[in-house]
Amino acid sequence: MIITPELVAQAIHTINRHAKVSIDPSEGLYQIKKSALELLIKTGHAKKIGLDIYTNPRTGEKQTLSSVRVGDYYFHTLPTEADFDKLSYIKRGEKHHNRRSHMDLSLASYIIRTYLKNRSSSTQNKSHGYSSLIPSLQEQKKQVRGISQWIWR
Repeated sequence: MIITPELVAQAIHTINRHAKVSIDPSEGLYQIKKSALELLIKTGHAKKIGLDIYTNPRTGEKQTLSSVRVGDYYFHTLPTEADFDKLSYIKRGEKHHNRRSHMDLSLASYIIRTYLKNRSSSTQNKSHGYSSLIPSLQEQKKQVRGISQWIWR
């Protein structure tokens, strides 16, 4: 399987959807999303396009988030101090919505973990905490077997 930035974006979209409704926030889905987006931005496959004001539907609290574009997908991340200086706020009519996509959560997780492993090992920079997100070799073999069975049904 060739892992392209567009495939990683679709996997992030799937993980993000599952993270929003997850009962157990300790699953680390948002951490996987954050790590993948940081790496995509670092490699130039993603771009921060502006600041967005988000209103939490449950609490009504407003929060400023950075909008990130990866291919045809848009995501929110927490802004850095530099983002407030460099990026402007997105106008009300310029809100972006992701297209519908369907991907199994285990496949999405596998794609992102493989992407993080391949990119972090190719740059020889393992100090960013990506290694804790990478499954062991035995886990990867189990996942590949499960995915290949799932694909060929």
